[in-house]
Amino acid sequence: MSVNTKKIWISALIFGLIATGILYFSILSKNKQDPPPVEEIVEEEPIVEEERVVTENTLIPITEGKRAMSLQVSVVQGVSGFIKPGSLVDVVAVLNPSEEEFKYTAGQHDSAALLLQNIKVLAIGHSADLPEEAKRYETVTLEVTPREGLLLGFAIRDENQIYLTLRSEGDSSIETETTHIHEDELHKGVFKP
Repeated sequence: MSVNTKKIWISALIFGLIATGILYFSILSKNKQDPPPVEEIVEEEPIVEEERVVTENTLIPITEGKRAMSLQVSVVQGVSGFIKPGSLVDVVAVLNPSEEEFKYTAGQHDSAALLLQNIKVLAIGHSADLPEEAKRYETVTLEVTPREGLLLGFAIRDENQIYLTLRSEGDSSIETETTHIHEDELHKGVFKP
């Protein structure tokens, strides 16, 4: 091989390396200037909190002239969770005489009264309750007249207990005779005098 051929090969090799380097750096610098490719933006479904139970803990509209009044109830007092908004209930108050009443009134014992009858339930539970919480309600909101609200307010004070009795659908009867019972009536025939 002649010296000229060697020079041509070496020159071609050097020229090829330089050209490759220039091409490499031009492509690399172009990639640095271009922003990264935009990923396709997928619209996600909005995150929705668990829906509130409309039939379980939403307040039914209050009839004009009436008021909403809430009572705290236990499972037993609240008819084991069977009450729903729109149900009709009677309110039974078990009244305990105070120590003063018991001391100064001979023979004063506990009594029970059918305090309110045919009362519409406006809501159960708390307005922020989720479906599972609403099924285990601890409050019942009733629709009452102002006077019924006063009666109920007196009945729930002190250590008196309030029980709700659930009416069957369509039952709007009003009891006029046996609306109060004294503890002594339960003992008749059980205890000998």
